[in-house]
Amino acid sequence: MLRFAYWAGLIGVIGSLALALAAFSHVWFAVHPTPYLVLFFSVFITFGPAVLAHPARTGSGGSYSVSPRALAVAEPWTLALVGAVVLAMLANLLLLSPPGGDEFSLDAASLTGRVDRQLTLSFCFATLHAWAVCIASSGLRWGLSPVSLPSWLGRWLSAPLVHGAPLGLPGAPFTYRTATTQAWFVIALEAACVIATVVLGGEQLDQALALPYANLLPLALLVVPCWQLFLQAYGRITFRVEEGCLLTRHFPFRSRNRRIPVVDVRGIQVNSELDDKGVVTHYSLLLVRDHSGTDRLIDKLPSAEHARALAQRIDSLLRLSTTGTH
Repeated sequence: MLRFAYWAGLIGVIGSLALALAAFSHVWFAVHPTPYLVLFFSVFITFGPAVLAHPARTGSGGSYSVSPRALAVAEPWTLALVGAVVLAMLANLLLLSPPGGDEFSLDAASLTGRVDRQLTLSFCFATLHAWAVCIASSGLRWGLSPVSLPSWLGRWLSAPLVHGAPLGLPGAPFTYRTATTQAWFVIALEAACVIATVVLGGEQLDQALALPYANLLPLALLVVPCWQLFLQAYGRITFRVEEGCLLTRHFPFRSRNRRIPVVDVRGIQVNSELDDKGVVTHYSLLLVRDHSGTDRLIDKLPSAEHARALAQRIDSLLRLSTTGTH
């Protein structure tokens, strides 16, 4: 399935870029909706198998995903391809799309004479197919082609469970990176949308609001991707045992810090969190205490395997402290 997704995705990228070139050159078939509909349905044919067959995919109920960390082993040219088509799509949105945008349906009447619409659809499909190629490439090379990354990139793509001291030392603290679910691409897309709003809708804001520099007001929305970026890079929980208590230190949310007596802990339970339809959305860790029942220790873990690994590490930390091993 991965090889099929890989080659089908390549064909999709080539077809999408060929359609973009035809639209830019005003070729007659670029105004017909059929090639766009074909590319739209082909996205499901390439993207679905790339995710479902990936060795590092995780699933919750009927939803499956691949962590951006898994893309570290993809062929470098596939990552460059994704970056190139994303930049092309953003350049088209910023330079060719009309201010304020418009709505259109996928028919010949709506596409005739509108090169911007044709290019937007073509680059959008090329981006999705390029992502499918990149995901399939990382799946094909998973476990076979280790790569050496720059230190700053390796820190971002490192495993979320980071050790602050050598394994085997009694009471050695360790750190869990909490911000593991938000994709870097989503954060970058949020920032790009804010900037596009300023560029494309600035004149309308100046006309609607009698305020100086009203066109720059949307820049305040950048606080959202900036905060997400900060949490991705620095959000963490540090666990240590000190003076017979399990200490949890949350950064940057210090109000969540906990001090739990080790003698009250009877175990750690991995809990599946369900939505109102009974579908598993994420996992959490519950601390089983002596007299007060269960106590939620960590919320929103991406997979059961991830939660079990973290529970075993915390359990080992507690056992080492109670046995007094040196």
